[in-house]
Amino acid sequence: MTQGDNRGLAITLLGKQHMVACPKGKEDDLLAAAQKLNTELNEFKLRAHTKSDDKVLLMVALNLCHQLLSTESTHSEQLSGLVNKLLLAMK
Repeated sequence: MTQGDNRGLAITLLGKQHMVACPKGKEDDLLAAAQKLNTELNEFKLRAHTKSDDKVLLMVALNLCHQLLSTESTHSEQLSGLVNKLLLAMK
């Protein structure tokens, strides 16, 4: 991807606006991801009663990574189960 394939896009997280590079045609996806992240950040901030945006960002990042790893593990187990069923069916 060349520099010309990106454009600047403004997103808002925790009430602060940030400019980020975004591939052309992916603006809606990035805005949806930023909105989801902002919702997670604000909900965590309310639950944790913290004023530290750094701590909120860190904890939400860890929570989202944990969710991703758990989902990947579940999908991997499901895929293995389906492959085993297919192999048994082919015998």
